[in-house]
Amino acid sequence: MPLDRKIAFIDLTAGKIKVKPIPVALRRKFLGGRGINMHLLSRRYTPSLDPFSPDNPLIFGAGLLTGCLSFGSRISITAKSPESGHLGDSSMGGDFGAELVKAGFSHVVISGKSPNPVYIVIQDNQIEIRDAKKLTGLDTIETQKRLRSALKDDKVQIACIGPAGENLVRFAAIRSGMKSSAGRTGMGAVMGSKNVKALAVRGTRDIKLSAPKKYLSYYLATMKSLAGTKWAQALGKYGTPLLFSRANALGILSIRNNQSTSVGDQGYRLAAEALEPYSTGMLACFSCPVHCRHRFVIKKGQYHLN
Repeated sequence: MPLDRKIAFIDLTAGKIKVKPIPVALRRKFLGGRGINMHLLSRRYTPSLDPFSPDNPLIFGAGLLTGCLSFGSRISITAKSPESGHLGDSSMGGDFGAELVKAGFSHVVISGKSPNPVYIVIQDNQIEIRDAKKLTGLDTIETQKRLRSALKDDKVQIACIGPAGENLVRFAAIRSGMKSSAGRTGMGAVMGSKNVKALAVRGTRDIKLSAPKKYLSYYLATMKSLAGTKWAQALGKYGTPLLFSRANALGILSIRNNQSTSVGDQGYRLAAEALEPYSTGMLACFSCPVHCRHRFVIKKGQYHLN
């Protein structure tokens, strides 16, 4: 089990930050990530709580092994949902979760509301709230570029919202990197309601394990087993577009801002095999052996890259 994990409580209304350790007993009950997020949300959740109220906490929670030599970098983002009016939770991969853990925190609870747009910087056990007026209105890609330039560090990992979140669109996402997206249940709108444009995290701390040798042995055995499966090999070859055809056939997609759940018989145009000629290589979430994140480039035609 990872040791020395902490929760940061950020009260934007009061401008105060408190840091508390995560008790081992709590970890044994809820592990980490979504489990502890649900525990933290349950302490403030009521049927009458307005999702856009300052009292609705926005909770970032890294998985139990996120940041370790493991199988990815999952982080769950949780609050009462402005989309459904009930439980809101969304998960994303990439590098943000691992960087948050290396910065000293596995969970961040944001409550209250800032009077002005802000972004939160978390660096090696230090947390600072900074002015984000110059970032207002920017999309998530440009926001990340500006923050890395301002912080003079290309390795900073950022979770942010664009104009949809700022304008409280109820299904707005929180984005990180070029692809990672907490795209369900409107967590971007909750972030916008608190006047938070972004979280920027950078960490260089070591992560201590209670039984490192046992963990390494377990990790190597599990990775070997995983890498040998046909499913992992297929994902490594074709990337996540491999999931599209089945999801389209089952009608479980989100199309045209949730107006439809399938693109119909034209879905073959977006199938993994159809996209393969445009692939330029594969990337992975932090420490994941599957490498299912393809990069696609259109080199000629109407939609070619300038």
